[in-house]
Amino acid sequence: MDNSITETKKEMEQLRDELKEMKKIVEELQNDRPSEESFNQFRNELNSFKQPLQQICNGMNIAFEGFKGIQKHLCGANDIPKSTIQATAANGERKMSDSVAEESWKKLANIAKDLNSDDQLRALQQACRITNQFRNVKHFSENRFVSIFVESLNSENDEVKFVAAKALSNIAQGTPEQIKSFIDSDAIPALIGLLDLSCLRVREQALEALANITYVERESRYHCLERGLLKKLNKLACRQPSLQCMQNIAKILANFTVNNHPLAISEFVKEVTPQIIPVLRTLIHHYDTDVLYKTCIALYYLAGYGYFDIIIENGFIQKVVNLFSHSSVKVSKTVYYVFIEMVKFINSDRIEYLIDNGILEYMKEPLMESDEKIQEITVSLFSKITASTLCNIQAVIDAGFIPLFIQLLNHDNPETRAEIIYIIFNIVNGGSEANIQYLLNFDIIGLLCKFKEDGTYHETVGALHTLFIILTRIGCRKQLTCQKMNDCGGTDKIRELQTHGQDKIQYFSSLIISQFFTSPFLKDEDVEIL
Repeated sequence: MDNSITETKKEMEQLRDELKEMKKIVEELQNDRPSEESFNQFRNELNSFKQPLQQICNGMNIAFEGFKGIQKHLCGANDIPKSTIQATAANGERKMSDSVAEESWKKLANIAKDLNSDDQLRALQQACRITNQFRNVKHFSENRFVSIFVESLNSENDEVKFVAAKALSNIAQGTPEQIKSFIDSDAIPALIGLLDLSCLRVREQALEALANITYVERESRYHCLERGLLKKLNKLACRQPSLQCMQNIAKILANFTVNNHPLAISEFVKEVTPQIIPVLRTLIHHYDTDVLYKTCIALYYLAGYGYFDIIIENGFIQKVVNLFSHSSVKVSKTVYYVFIEMVKFINSDRIEYLIDNGILEYMKEPLMESDEKIQEITVSLFSKITASTLCNIQAVIDAGFIPLFIQLLNHDNPETRAEIIYIIFNIVNGGSEANIQYLLNFDIIGLLCKFKEDGTYHETVGALHTLFIILTRIGCRKQLTCQKMNDCGGTDKIRELQTHGQDKIQYFSSLIISQFFTSPFLKDEDVEIL
């Protein structure tokens, strides 16, 4: 107790000493504070500088206005006067104001269309930069700049042609009004004419402009077709031009096949397909990822339109199958969708053709894909394959897919489980007794008898129907199979399903019980098979 009191006294004395020190510091600061008179004098000195500074600012503003006036009068066609460049906090980009003097636009347009002017190229370059920065400019259409660019494509100067084609490529991605002016000014035939030139840069830029316009405007494809673009692309692709040329050729072909309303353009596609197939045959052997991707996009849509025979006859299958293992995900996935579209239209003979070309070798990875959409499509593909012939079913079994199907019967998605059950049904219904015996080695009975609470109607009906087919065709292992169903509780669940609200579920569950489980200890020779 005495020790604690002593310590408290020491702390109090220490605090008192610290307070004295602080008091001394405050007194020193008060003594050093300037007087009110000196403070007012300092403020007056600052005010004396204010008026001269204001006069200097006013003079600078007047000089700036004068400079803008001089610039407006002195600038000619070589340089368009820029108005205020505003920094936008939203996107950080610089935008040019639309308040450009009409006289300067007219002057620029006059020099840009003068093929004999030394300043034509510089004028076109400035106009091209404008199309790259912003495209919705009224002065642009009022002064017929699109027509000026088209006319400039006839220049003898390759640089002039290049700049004009680049500007048209930008305009092709612009507003609907600019795209209409692009078509109305006959830009398409002029650009197609540039593909025969020896200058590589001009050809590349012309192809880019054609790729842009055929992407955004369906009507332009008809104009290109009438002007013989596809035939020129075939000749150009055979010469193996630059990579940029090949990429734009692939884009154009993909644009010709893509359409949101295939029935409305069936005649168009029918006319286009024979012309683009030779070009696609060249592109499918290219090394570039973008070229292969766009080529596969074109094949995807052709397969979707039902042109499977043409794809087979022209030898695409083996090359496309090899692209399943391509390092680019977008290429391999697009190839996969090509085969999905093919399967929609093909019969058992065509499925055999795909199997003979090694398609099953590449199906395991997409079957176990984490992307549910790809997995769903893969499962649907196997539904088609196993619903065909005994030979195809055997090929699926030999390729080692049964363990994967068994694994997917425990999938979280009931729709996926239902599809897998129908694949199992196809195998037991269309396969041999040996195929069924092979399935039973994987304890398929216990998985079919789960009848999960979250199961869909199709999953339940499919499981019941599959069990009935197995019991009907199993032969010597029927009694053992019935015993497995009893042991896993499947028989009791099927009895409960006899009172289910759905007719088909009632039908198959009653059929199984009446045909195979009339007695709990039924001998094999007493079981009557339907």
